[in-house]
Amino acid sequence: MTTYELLSKESETTLEIGRTIGRWCKGEDLLLLHGPFGAGKTVLTQGIAEALGITGPIRSPSFTLMSTYKADLTLAHWDLFRLSSIHEVWDLGILDQIDEKTICVIEWAEKGSELFPETALDIDMDYTEDYEDRIIKIEIDTSNPRHLELSEILNRFKK
Repeated sequence: MTTYELLSKESETTLEIGRTIGRWCKGEDLLLLHGPFGAGKTVLTQGIAEALGITGPIRSPSFTLMSTYKADLTLAHWDLFRLSSIHEVWDLGILDQIDEKTICVIEWAEKGSELFPETALDIDMDYTEDYEDRIIKIEIDTSNPRHLELSEILNRFKK
């Protein structure tokens, strides 16, 4: 594993990083988003949705736990913030939602980390020390050709 680190100075950059990831995605992809409130997890997901051709508002499903959006591929967007145990996460049947026509994005994924396969893409988002910019860290599995492909695609955001 290697950590791929990007800096986003504005939400438009976070959206564009999301669009880039969305164009890379294919069915059965699982993206695990980590980070505090306001770090940009939902903004990144909005960019992913745009790349999939999904129009309309994309909001964090904090109270409904999951929202689905249909296009050529379906986006299953989960938010696990309100859950308090791994058993609650298991009971949701998230892994049953993943198929060749579905991409799954999970906010607050740390609530169920041990349930998710190693092939998932971990994305950690946080603030810089001054809270102005965002740091996006993507865990690239160097033995996974798709992860390596994504790291090549994201090179254009590195400064």
